[in-house]
Amino acid sequence: MTLIPNTQMVLGREKKQLAEALSDRDWHAVKHGDLRMMEAVSNAADDPSKDMATLLKELREVVGLYRDILAQCDINVQALSANSDG
Repeated sequence: MTLIPNTQMVLGREKKQLAEALSDRDWHAVKHGDLRMMEAVSNAADDPSKDMATLLKELREVVGLYRDILAQCDINVQALSANSDG
């Protein structure tokens, strides 16, 4: 059995919390989650005991999460723009 380094477990937890903040549309939590996510990514990438395959899988999921955040931002901007036109 392969042990997953703590830094990668933290990355997974941060990813889950950021996804929950987005799901709740809690933009304050998204902002702070983004800061924690960047630190978690950096720590996991710099960890000499990292499992590269697991890290790459997590990073693909993190990128997908950021795509979702950007898509939601676009939707919010369009809604605000439509409301200000009317």
